Amino acid sequence: MNAWQGQQEHKRRSTVPQHFAREKATGYIRCVASLGFLLLKFLAFRKHENDIYEEGFPLYHVERIIEELQRPFDDGAHILYVNGSNRDDTPLGRLMQDFFCERPEQMNYKELAQRADYFKAEAEGVNAMCELMEKFGEKKLEEGREVGRIEGHREGMIDMARSLLALNVPVEVIEKSSGLTRAEILAL
Repeated sequence: MNAWQGQQEHKRRSTVPQHFAREKATGYIRCVASLGFLLLKFLAFRKHENDIYEEGFPLYHVERIIEELQRPFDDGAHILYVNGSNRDDTPLGRLMQDFFCERPEQMNYKELAQRADYFKAEAEGVNAMCELMEKFGEKKLEEGREVGRIEGHREGMIDMARSLLALNVPVEVIEKSSGLTRAEILAL
């Protein structure tokens, strides 16, 4: 084990996540609340209830490495997987409670509660949220239409190939005209 691997193993086994949560979570909470968006990614993983590695840590630090050199790839990007089920009495646990809280008055952090209240109760915030949701919905609708067009085109090519096969058109001609592979055509 080289020095970097030893450092990573120590990091994994130590209480780095709790240390991070205690000293830095408040600053991140202010940053998130003042910007009005969330930079942390929450993962749900079947019955593990958000603890994707099942080790009980509130945070998992993911750092990229250059495999061949076994050295960190320091591009400034950092990934933190947050165990969303962690609701203990730490700054990070209280933050997780706030992220899953439906009523701003029950939140632990006033900055986040104020932003949540703005987007849920104040006309300007509700309108801003509605616009964002409409744009999101339009984007998803367009993505769905594109997938539908692709699937519809493929189904059309399959129908055409079936018809051409029924007319005893050579498979090579069907391949060229439909874009389907020989195996796909023969499977029809």
